[in-house]
Formats: sequence, structure tokens, C-alpha cells
Amino acid sequence: MNKVIVSFCAIALTFSACKSSKPSSLPVPPSPVVVGEAPAAKPVSAVNATSSDTKVVSRSEEVSMAPGESGAIQRYNVIIGSFQNYNNAQALKAKMINRNYNVKLLQNPQGMYRVCVFSSNDENESRNQIRQIHTNYPDEFQDAWLLIAR
Repeated sequence: MNKVIVSFCAIALTFSACKSSKPSSLPVPPSPVVVGEAPAAKPVSAVNATSSDTKVVSRSEEVSMAPGESGAIQRYNVIIGSFQNYNNAQALKAKMINRNYNVKLLQNPQGMYRVCVFSSNDENESRNQIRQIHTNYPDEFQDAWLLIAR
């Protein structure tokens, strides 16, 4: 009787431990929120104008100036990098300063450092700056996005 029980347990364990030979379908990660263009409040110059169907990812969050930073936080901020590590954020900041950007680091309540290369209270101007970054740095900052400060 013990042999029957042991054999049954061994068979049950064998079948429960085996994985299916079918490839499992992995869940698809959610895509970022994409916000369409807002109507232009004023004409945009030809220098900054790009295709009107270009979408800019935006996100609203509470931010403050990171330690060691000064200045006021504008409503619309162009973010080219987000880091948990302060030194990584500083390295990208230094790189962009060398490219003549006025860079500042912002920090959200969760401790993420946002590398901001442009700030304005004009949403269209900020969106145009993101498009310009996409054009100027096609291999580096295609994931640049608009942070709307709360």
C-alpha cells in the first residue's frame, strides 16, 4: 500500500512540475499616455513648426527643485531623462550643459530625478522644444516627454 501511495505522489509531482511545451504568451506592457496636440494659441514660426500629427507624451506630477538647484519651476518642463541615482542625473546634466542647454534637475516625491532641458509656462513652446530635440537627437532622446508641474 505504501508503494502505491509513493508511486501516486511521484507521478502527481512529475506532472505538476512539468511545464507546457507551448510558448507562453507574455503580457504586453501598457503603452505610455499620449496626448494629442492642443490648439495653437498663437501662430508658430516656421523655425519651430513640425508635422502637426506628431504626438508628445506628457505627464502631470508634483515636483520640486533637486538639492543644489535654484530657480523657479515653470508649468511645462521638457524631460530627457529620469533617474533614481543622483549621480546619473548629474552626468546627463553635465553632458547637456556642454551642448549649451540650460539644464536643471527636478525631483518628484518618490525620489526620481528628472533632467529638464527646457521650461516654460507656454505649453505649445514646450511641445515644440520636444519636437526639436527629437529632430536634433534622433538616436538619443526620442523618449523626451513633457512634465506638467502641479
